[in-house]
Amino acid sequence: VENVVKSYGRDIRSISILSEPVTDRGIGMLGYQYWDKNKVNDNWLYLPALNKVKRVVSIKDSKDSGSYFGSEFYIEDLEDPRIDDYSYKILGEEKVKVLEVGKGYVESPAYVLEWTPTSQRRDTTNYGRMVFWVDKKRFILLKGEFYDHDGTLFKRRTIKNLQLVNENWMPRQVTMDNMTTRRVTVMDRLAIAIGLDVEDDYLTQRTLTDHAYRERYLAKFR
Repeated sequence: VENVVKSYGRDIRSISILSEPVTDRGIGMLGYQYWDKNKVNDNWLYLPALNKVKRVVSIKDSKDSGSYFGSEFYIEDLEDPRIDDYSYKILGEEKVKVLEVGKGYVESPAYVLEWTPTSQRRDTTNYGRMVFWVDKKRFILLKGEFYDHDGTLFKRRTIKNLQLVNENWMPRQVTMDNMTTRRVTVMDRLAIAIGLDVEDDYLTQRTLTDHAYRERYLAKFR
């Protein structure tokens, strides 16, 4: 997957295009995230075989809704959460071992935080609550647990190969383990570039449907 993300203040636009396997090449996803809690995020999926763009709905009514290219990651797992959508509680502190590039496994003190969705957010999330381990010094997510609306552990998220890229700590590998389906998705970031000049026109539905237009931009980004 080739993914481009641009910030507009607290709003975010992103576009992801599948390059492999060849049979799925060109399938794309466009997302607009809004910081305003009264606005619902917009997501569109493009399927070249049907030459059609359709809206993607991420709600708790279907276990398959909002999946990121059929993986165990939901679209909401990859979005920046809105602070007002949750209430928070510190459950304690623990030390977490994480593999860092060039250092091996490093043990870091972390806060254990419980996130509970507000009544409004519960209607649009697959999770009843989440527990995150956050590095106390760098304030980065080290691991997470996701529970369904019945309180059952649903998924676990872990990271490896943490690396400082342009003064930003980035995990080069993120794993999502679905405890219900026993399926695991491993997301490896093979290359990362920060601070590129991304034109607004690229982050539109035209990029999903127009191959030549898309490749002109991606060639520059690559």
